[in-house]
Amino acid sequence: MTITNENAKSFLKLICDTFEDRKYELSSYDAVIGDGDHGFSVARGCNGGMLAVENAESGCSASTLISLFGRELTKTIGGAIGPLFGSVFTQLGKALKDSSEMSLSMLTSGISEAGRMITELGGAKPGDKTMVDAIVPTVNSLKASEAEGKSLELAIIDAVAACEEGVLSTIPLIAKRGRSKYLQEKAIGHQDAGASSFMYVMKCLRSFICEKPLIWDGDKFAEKNAEVLESKKEGKKTFRSKKFYNSTETIVEDTVSAFCSVYSDRVRKVPGESVVVRRKLNPGKVGVIIGNGSGHEPACIGFVGKNALTANAYGNIFAAAGPNTILSAIKETDTGAGVVLLISNHAGDILNAKVAESWAAEDGHRVISVPLYDDVLSAPKDKPQERRGTAGTFFSYRMVGAYAEQGHTIEEVAKKAEEIRDNTRTVMVASVPGTSPISGEPTFEIADDEYDLGIGVHGEASASSIKVCPASELAPKMCDILLEDGEYKAGEELIVLVNGCGQTTYGELMIFYGEVEKYLNSRGISVFKPAVGTFITTQEMGGISLAFTRATEEQKVLWTSDTDAPAFPRWI
Repeated sequence: MTITNENAKSFLKLICDTFEDRKYELSSYDAVIGDGDHGFSVARGCNGGMLAVENAESGCSASTLISLFGRELTKTIGGAIGPLFGSVFTQLGKALKDSSEMSLSMLTSGISEAGRMITELGGAKPGDKTMVDAIVPTVNSLKASEAEGKSLELAIIDAVAACEEGVLSTIPLIAKRGRSKYLQEKAIGHQDAGASSFMYVMKCLRSFICEKPLIWDGDKFAEKNAEVLESKKEGKKTFRSKKFYNSTETIVEDTVSAFCSVYSDRVRKVPGESVVVRRKLNPGKVGVIIGNGSGHEPACIGFVGKNALTANAYGNIFAAAGPNTILSAIKETDTGAGVVLLISNHAGDILNAKVAESWAAEDGHRVISVPLYDDVLSAPKDKPQERRGTAGTFFSYRMVGAYAEQGHTIEEVAKKAEEIRDNTRTVMVASVPGTSPISGEPTFEIADDEYDLGIGVHGEASASSIKVCPASELAPKMCDILLEDGEYKAGEELIVLVNGCGQTTYGELMIFYGEVEKYLNSRGISVFKPAVGTFITTQEMGGISLAFTRATEEQKVLWTSDTDAPAFPRWI
């Protein structure tokens, strides 16, 4: 098949149009077992990729344009899906090798290499309820067709059919990767959004190669496609939340722009990058940075300042910062002593941090990454590395930053980050879901007479619920979970965080903290300088995060050191 600059652009435009049309459908899959914005994120990424293609030099080859699309898509989406989804296009472009003809061997090579990279980057295997479940049968089909000497057209038709079967295979599975893995049996009965997105890429390739409509009568998802398009036409889903913003595309940058104006004496935004950095850096001191998704404000832009974070590399709503963004933060904050990169333990955050760290090393920057995990109900005690990062990371942002400011080496700062992490435990309870500003949908559902215990920081639904009860009953229950898991004993002193998740009132937080303090004192445990307030949110979710960490003499000094970071309490 002949492939030129012009028809490559047509193919990429088809990709953009398809994901713009399907963003409602894909987000509806994600709303059940994720945070409900998958389709919108992919559509936004495709638009970013297309903009780069349209601005590319006129003489670019088809392979260069497709690779460029993938790179810019990765940068625009962020999160876990960015580098995974982007690799499909970067590897397909690479396989074409500036050729004017697309062969079956090139297509097979490109999709196979993308599958290898996705598996390597994300760590998923077949049966984990991810994109891999659609990619593996697709690759196997392409390889079989190549061995049988089939034409490119017949091969892509068979590959799409195999891909559809792979998507269907995700429906009865329990998720083992990503945010949905914490739902356990609740994830059964729902197809994976990432696998569905890959399927649409393959359908676009089929349409491009065979010069046929995107959806054929024989497609297994033809009926679903018709339902989604009809629903969109009738206006049944507006996916617009009742929030005070200008547009879904500008929420994050509008927030950061205003924040940097309000606190212009303390922080600044790096021009052209999604990075907020201290206005005054300390040459020769280790930088401490975090890459995180937006939508949790004041986290983490509000934690940048003296004796706190050196910089925050931020992504889109609930989407991890991309590797380019994290790399920019590393370059901005490395003043000669290296950078410690704190990573909240979520699939996208870890994946993007790994890529950024490798790129930084190539550029001569010394970086040590420290994953932060503290959510006790997200994984068993004997598997702490599988736990999510949640509000307890607040302790690390504050104290690791202050420790670095004392002039310690990069190894010492990383070790201190691990020590604080290993002494921290968090449990979260929710009463009311937040609403995604992107999709306009609640992030989860909960009965009127129940709390979700063990909810995630992105609104990931918990595996268990408890009946509504007074704070005097709820606080001891949550304390016991932390005391047992953290092995905190009588005679110890703890630093306590009572964090509001967005909608919880000041009065509720104070009442809850009062019950926590009473219960800890009854167990012979004292509290040092607690933090009670709204620090790490999930939009307007009603809920409380309770976190403990040990108050050693050194930790006390770090915790109470002077800071100008806007969102931290100032101890008097």
